[in-house]
Amino acid sequence: MNANIGNCLNGFISYSHDDVNDVIALKTKLEEFTQNRRLALWYDREIDVGTKWKPEIEEQLNGADIVVFCISDSFLKSKSCRDEFRRAIELKRETYAEIIPIILKDCEWEAEKEISDYQAIPEYGKPLVSFETIEEAYAQISNVLANKIDLISRRKGLNFTDSFNNELQSMDPLLTVSGSEHMDLRLEDVYVDLELNDQWDNGKESKPIQGAELVSMLINGERLLISGDSQSGKTSLCKNL
Repeated sequence: MNANIGNCLNGFISYSHDDVNDVIALKTKLEEFTQNRRLALWYDREIDVGTKWKPEIEEQLNGADIVVFCISDSFLKSKSCRDEFRRAIELKRETYAEIIPIILKDCEWEAEKEISDYQAIPEYGKPLVSFETIEEAYAQISNVLANKIDLISRRKGLNFTDSFNNELQSMDPLLTVSGSEHMDLRLEDVYVDLELNDQWDNGKESKPIQGAELVSMLINGERLLISGDSQSGKTSLCKNL
């Protein structure tokens, strides 16, 4: 089980067992970096004897703030690894979990759109095991982890009043079919990101801003005033944020 001590974040490592020796080395190095940075890394070698392994893996993955994928040819051929990647994509949408693909070994990962859609490290997709000086690769990965830990920590520091959250929850729309039946279709299933105009610029020309950018603005401590016509999507935007 992950440590979950205080405000410690949870990290999950997904890998093919064919790469276990390289993954052990990677995890050991990353733990040296993260031991004082509030991130507990977990992989399936920590499952206790007598524990049902599948539910334990699912629980750890579902509770992860950061999911690290060790990409190799064996990873790409593994159904369980691919399933974990797809679940991480869902978690990124549902809980804002961060995905970090690490190119462990040379493979055709760029041909896999599901994976190549996400920025990978080390830079330029250079496989980790091909570095002459492995410390250079570890430094890149550690910097990325540091930025992700900081981002998530600030995001978790955002708080809304109970009354505001309750108001948003009460407005979660369900689609009506034939005026009577309700489909189990929630906001995140149908939400389309909005493009807004930033007009708070002392009379200067307004500039477009994507709704998704507001998350970063909130995390950075900016105060936002959102206005618009009735039924223009203000409440849906706030809830999606």
